Amino acid sequence: MKYTHIRDLISSRYIEHEWCLIQERSIRRVYRLDRGTTPEYFVKIYDPEGPVAKLRNLLRPRTLHEADMLRHLKGCGLNVPEVVDHIRLAASSALITKAVHPCRGLHDLERQKQASVMLDMTVELLKNGFFFSDMHLGNIVLDDSDRPYLLDVYEVNPCRVIRPRHVIALFSQVLAVYDIGDDELEDALKRIGSLYESKGLAQEIRAKALHSRRRYVKKLVERCLKPGIFTHEIKGENYRAYVFMGDALDLESLLGRHVRNIAERRNVLKYQEKTQLSEVDSYCVKTYKRPGPLCSEYALRSWKGLLTLYFNGIGVADPAAVGVYEDRSSVLVTKMLYHPDLDVFFCTEFKDLCFRDKMGVVSAFGEMIGSMHALNIYHADLKACNIKVDPAVPRFYLLDTDRIEQRRFLQYAKRLKNLVQINTSIPVYISLGMRMRFLRAYAGCTGDDPVTLFQDVWRCSEKRDILYCTPEGDHVDSWRCPRA
Repeated sequence: MKYTHIRDLISSRYIEHEWCLIQERSIRRVYRLDRGTTPEYFVKIYDPEGPVAKLRNLLRPRTLHEADMLRHLKGCGLNVPEVVDHIRLAASSALITKAVHPCRGLHDLERQKQASVMLDMTVELLKNGFFFSDMHLGNIVLDDSDRPYLLDVYEVNPCRVIRPRHVIALFSQVLAVYDIGDDELEDALKRIGSLYESKGLAQEIRAKALHSRRRYVKKLVERCLKPGIFTHEIKGENYRAYVFMGDALDLESLLGRHVRNIAERRNVLKYQEKTQLSEVDSYCVKTYKRPGPLCSEYALRSWKGLLTLYFNGIGVADPAAVGVYEDRSSVLVTKMLYHPDLDVFFCTEFKDLCFRDKMGVVSAFGEMIGSMHALNIYHADLKACNIKVDPAVPRFYLLDTDRIEQRRFLQYAKRLKNLVQINTSIPVYISLGMRMRFLRAYAGCTGDDPVTLFQDVWRCSEKRDILYCTPEGDHVDSWRCPRA
């Protein structure tokens, strides 16, 4: 039988399998072939458009390069999917690999474990003479024995000699997303070979990682707004949504229960004309009204801001899903955070801590804000009521992410504005010593002079009232109130 489309040809050979679309781009589609309920194969199809693209794929199919690279990597002892078949039809081509099953993505792991797996994979590639220009957590899964498998290897290339530029470029992709200590980085460099043990090389890696971090994170965020490695698409009756990988939530049921919560004023966390929040099981569901004609949907803005912080390692609620309705109203779903707001914490639990623990919490808070600003990230509404704190760690989580920006350079005036927002949204009885401790920890990350910083923050704060939340409601203080 003569086939006109490559998918029809593959279907004729795998008639017992059900096709499930995993990822779709302009000329590339990835499918999973399930036998019953068990994933058995993955099919990557390249179907180019235009005469030049067709000729290029006809002469040297992209899938053939990837098939060769998978076999090469497997021969060197790296864990990659097994190549089952490579099929060509006219200018189209397809790669069929055996599914790694059962498996789990790195999204399910803590960030420290994610970083460790990524670092180990980087070392293994370089030790075996390979360079990879698309290293991110979506390209790696763990099998049932927790062995890491590299999935998408089209951007992997063998090198006759691994040079320092290869080491810097590959390691910087990992450090662009994860905060890895000096000792851990130098240990990884030693595992490659004695040629790459120098501290100077580690400094170059960090410099390149900081320079490329904004662009790299932006790329990851964009990937989360289309079906692919990080998200899968759900099309409802009157909405379209993207669900973050690792979350097997029933979105229809979740949204229905949220609507009932708002109508019955049950489990409501916030109710305003613009936004409504409610708790549904272990999720926080936030709906937004329709934006203005020239504005993007509020939930999409929050989703981008949330993921910008998430991929930079800044504490946020774990992303779950984002959806847009036909009338352009929108919804954002995250995991619930059961920690107190920072201003409420200062009014309650903070008073009962010993002096040493108080200093630890304040210093950790300063380091978190300083690290965020060192990455050129700006939060337009950085008040204490938009920050949650887990004092046991201590760790902080940012809320209201619809006005988050990661810039090429963050001006001092913007950083000062954030510091003043914090300073005027915590209770007045938090002493000057504690506030100075916060700024010293902050300056340790940004390189500012803490005394000058304190003077500037105080100059901008002294004419403003202090507004914060307590368990009884909003409270307003002035700087004339006595401090404890």
